[in-house]
Amino acid sequence: MRDLSLELVELIAQHCPSSKDRASLCRVNRWFYNGTIRLLYRNVMLNTLNQYYAFGGSLKANHNNRCYTRRLDLSSLTTRGARLTKREADKVIVAEELTEILRNCYYLEELSIGEQTLRAYANSSLRQPIFHHETRLTTIEFIDIGDRSMIPGLERFLKVRMDRSTRPRARAGWASSTQDAAKSELLGEDEEGGKDVGLKEATTVVHDDWLIPAKLESISFYMCVALSQENFFIPFFDTFAASEHCQRLRKLDMAYTRVTGRLFSSLRKVTQLTHLSVKGCHVLSCCSPFIDFIENSHDLVELNMDMSMNGIGSTRFCADCLGRIVRSVGRKIKSLDMGGHDGLTDTVLERWMKQPSDLLQHVKYVSLAYCRHISQDGLRAFIAGLPHLFYLNLAQIAFKRDFRLVPPLLEMIHSTNAHIKVLEVGCTHRRCDDEPLYGWKPAMNGRRFFYSRDEVEPRFVYSNKILFTEQEQLSPLNRYWSFIS
Repeated sequence: MRDLSLELVELIAQHCPSSKDRASLCRVNRWFYNGTIRLLYRNVMLNTLNQYYAFGGSLKANHNNRCYTRRLDLSSLTTRGARLTKREADKVIVAEELTEILRNCYYLEELSIGEQTLRAYANSSLRQPIFHHETRLTTIEFIDIGDRSMIPGLERFLKVRMDRSTRPRARAGWASSTQDAAKSELLGEDEEGGKDVGLKEATTVVHDDWLIPAKLESISFYMCVALSQENFFIPFFDTFAASEHCQRLRKLDMAYTRVTGRLFSSLRKVTQLTHLSVKGCHVLSCCSPFIDFIENSHDLVELNMDMSMNGIGSTRFCADCLGRIVRSVGRKIKSLDMGGHDGLTDTVLERWMKQPSDLLQHVKYVSLAYCRHISQDGLRAFIAGLPHLFYLNLAQIAFKRDFRLVPPLLEMIHSTNAHIKVLEVGCTHRRCDDEPLYGWKPAMNGRRFFYSRDEVEPRFVYSNKILFTEQEQLSPLNRYWSFIS
C-alpha cells in the first residue's frame, strides 16, 4: 500500500460509498490522508449536531481544510433527537458560528439550507454568510421553510438603506464615506482609472445592503411556503433582475410557494433558463405574465408544472395556455411534468401532436399524473409520437384504483412505444407480483409504485424536484422530496 501513488489513492477514495469510509481511509497513514482529504471535504453534508460541531472544529484546527469544501448541505441539519427544548435548540446553532463556518469555506460553490439552519438568522442578516461580494456561490437552495417566526430575518436584509432623498446627491457625484472603496462605488468609478461605470451600477451598490453572487446559476425556494411574494420574492428578484449577472441563471425552483404570475414580471430579463419548477404553486394561473415568461424561455429542457393537490386536479390553466406553453418549449424540452391539469384532454394532446414535426421529439420524461380526462385511446396516440420517451407517469389517470386495468395498459404501452422503460402508476397499487406482466416488473419506493422492463432500476429515474447535485450526494430530506414522496 505504500507504493500506491496519490492518484491511485484518490481513485480508491472516489469509489468509497460514504464519507465515513473516506474518513477511515484518511486514518490509514499520512500518505492516504494526503490523497483522501480533498475528497472528504469536497462535498460536506451535516445532518446531526455532532457532525456540525466536528466540521466547525476541523476548520478552526486546520486552515488547509477551508480550501477543500465546494458543496455544503445543511438542509437536513436538525436538533431533533437531542432532547432539547425549542428554546435550547434555538441557542445551539447561532448566526455568528454559522456565519464563521460559511466564510471559512473560501471556495464554497453550492449551499443548501433548511429550516433549522435558517432559524439562526431570525434576528440577523443573511448578507454576511451568503449575499456579499466575496462569495463564489453558483447554487443556493432554501428548502422547506414553513416557520413564519423566522420571516423578519429573511425580509430584513431586503430593506432599503438609502432613502430617496439621497439619490440626487448620488447622481451629482456626492460621497460622504471616508473609505476610498465606498466612495468609488458611490460615484460609479472603477479601481483603475476612476471611469464612470454608469448611474445604474452606482445606484445598485448604494441602494441595497446585499449583493447577488456574481456566479449564481441555480436557486431554489422549494417548499418555502412561509415566504411572502410581496415582501420577499418580488424585492429579491427585482434586485436580481437589475444585476448584470441575471442572465447567468439556469435553474429556478419555486415549487410549493405562494407565488402568482406577477412574480414573473420581475424575471422578464431572465431568458436563458434550462430548468424551471412551479410544482404545487396553486395560486399560479394562466393568461398571466407567467405564460409570457415561458414563451421567452427558449432553452428549457426541464419544466415541472404539476398542479395536483392531494390527488385532485386543477383547472387554473386553460387548453389554449397549455398549448402555448408546449409550443414554446417543445423543441428542446426533455422533461415535461403536466400533472394535475384537468384541462388536459384527448383533444389537447391531439393538437400538440399536430404541431410541427420537431415538437416534443427530444422529450424523455413525461408526467400526466392526475389528468383524469385522458382516455386510453388518446394516450396511445400521444405516446406513439414520442420516439425517445423513457419514463411515463400515469398515476390516477387510467387506473381508477382498479388493478384489473393495469395488464391491458402495460400491453398497450409494450406494443405502442418500445422506448418506454419505466411506468409510474401512483401509490394506490401496492401489489408486487413475482411474475412480470408482459416483461414489466413491479417496484416500489416509498409512496411511489413503478413498473419497469429490460432490467432498468426505476426508483431513481425521475425526480419530483429539480436536482442541483448528483443523486448520491443528496441529504435525507432532499432525497425524500425527490424520490420518495
